[in-house]
Amino acid sequence: SRLLLGDADGALHVYHTANGKKTLILGKSKTSKDSVTDAQWDPLSEDYLLVSFQDGSLSLYDVSSLREIHAFDIQSQPVKSMAWAKSQPGNFLTS
Repeated sequence: SRLLLGDADGALHVYHTANGKKTLILGKSKTSKDSVTDAQWDPLSEDYLLVSFQDGSLSLYDVSSLREIHAFDIQSQPVKSMAWAKSQPGNFLTS
């Protein structure tokens, strides 16, 4: 299992509890320093992580390769929470 921490500066820290390995994903900390507002693991993948930031942006990261897979269009409001749509694999909702 894993523990995920999102920083106020937009970085993400993944702790693998089974082996003690730590992974750092720079996220927005490289560019705008917008804080993480939510993060959700893809229920169909061990490696995909959907993250929302204070500026309304959303990004999908591959934790195994430490890279951003896709940056979604910025929302008009900051995203406070997200959820994967279990009945529609690959889709998610934001609020």
